[in-house]
Amino acid sequence: MAFDGGQLASGSDDGTVKLWDVKTGNLKQTLQAQSSGYNPVNSVAFDGEGQLASASQDGTVKLWDVKTGNLKQTLQAPSRVNFVAFDWGSYAAFDGGGLLASGSSDGTVKLWDVKTGNLKQTLQAQSSVLSVAFDGGNSPQVRLTAPSSCGMSKPATSNRPCKRKAVAITQ
Repeated sequence: MAFDGGQLASGSDDGTVKLWDVKTGNLKQTLQAQSSGYNPVNSVAFDGEGQLASASQDGTVKLWDVKTGNLKQTLQAPSRVNFVAFDWGSYAAFDGGGLLASGSSDGTVKLWDVKTGNLKQTLQAQSSVLSVAFDGGNSPQVRLTAPSSCGMSKPATSNRPCKRKAVAITQ
């Protein structure tokens, strides 16, 4: 789920992204992120500028115009995308534009230029990436969480703490 100024987005197992009005609880619109088969939406994120990203099981990251519901572009990763996150802070100052990070089951984090959709960099983690978050500090960094460091390769009752790793972004 993602929240942006009175609006909430949720990704679903049926391949849809739903946009909700938080005040009324009403469904505002449904975006059809995936069209066939079992292909859930694993993650959604707002950029604060009227754009929404959705990440799916089929390795696609879709960028949507929130006001119109139109699909703006589709980015293709090599495997299931577990998580997406936008950064307009530290990296915007670093590179002059917005950045989207996608974490995948193949252990990669892809850093995408939001304006062009071009892949800027690929970071290699040790295992499947479950979440990504930008540091927000003065030096552009992305923080990764992987299942092997969170005990997720063990039974669900494991209580080992997650280890997070900061990776510097280069040009």
